[in-house]
Amino acid sequence: MSKTFDSLGVRFEYPDDWEIDLDELQQNEQTVSVYGPNESFWSLQINPIDIEPQEMVDQALRVMEEEYADLEAEAVSEEVGNHQLTGYDMSFVCLDLTNSAEVRAFRNGTASYLIFCQAEDRDYESAKDVFAAITATLVEE
Repeated sequence: MSKTFDSLGVRFEYPDDWEIDLDELQQNEQTVSVYGPNESFWSLQINPIDIEPQEMVDQALRVMEEEYADLEAEAVSEEVGNHQLTGYDMSFVCLDLTNSAEVRAFRNGTASYLIFCQAEDRDYESAKDVFAAITATLVEE
């Protein structure tokens, strides 16, 4: 069973045991995040359509490089639905735990979207499937 988020001009499904960060929504942010039971998260930032997807992922990578000196990143491109997503797969250490993150961006007829997902490596394999499923429901809309 899943829940549905339908606000900010976007719609996506997420697992029942994941929670929306309502604080972001109440602050009129153009960002919504969903948190899993093991501190995994999937976050969506909605940007004006004129912002290039590559520009968004490059900026996200720069921020991560400033934060984590040991960051390893690999450029990726993947097709989800009818959209080509560009981004990076990243790995870094935080609080002595290895973490994996994905940043992806795409544009449709109304906006440019930046997706950021992160999980500790011990939870990453199961969270990765959830990240992909949430992204797929977003892109299908």
